[in-house]
Amino acid sequence: MSNETKPKNRIIKIGSPVPTGHISSVLASLYRKILEAGSVDNARFSAAVDRYIQRTTSERNMHLRSSTRGNLKKELLRERVSWKVFAKGLMVLGFLKFEIAIKLTAPNGDELIFGHAVDMNDPNNVDMDDGDNSDDV
Repeated sequence: MSNETKPKNRIIKIGSPVPTGHISSVLASLYRKILEAGSVDNARFSAAVDRYIQRTTSERNMHLRSSTRGNLKKELLRERVSWKVFAKGLMVLGFLKFEIAIKLTAPNGDELIFGHAVDMNDPNNVDMDDGDNSDDV
């Protein structure tokens, strides 16, 4: 894919819609809907990020904590997010479990629905260490 046609991964402000239509924006769009449903504005989002950092890091250096806070906000508010970042975003908001479902429609109209539950309390299910925001599809 050339640079001209590859979608950018811009940071989108809270309250602004995520452009849809491209498969890589699905998780970012879902995350924004979750923020909207929870009436999460900038102040509540910042507070949630601060609580997440307090829960997950032992870093005492304020400069490093501030840097982590800024990087985390950028990571979560991008136009495209990976599954790992999506799960981290749910943890920032205080969710510990989620279930994802997909509904498929065949050309003949038949529908199939599949779901999968994730318990983020189980360390075997979630690895948040590397901060990767690649498009693992």
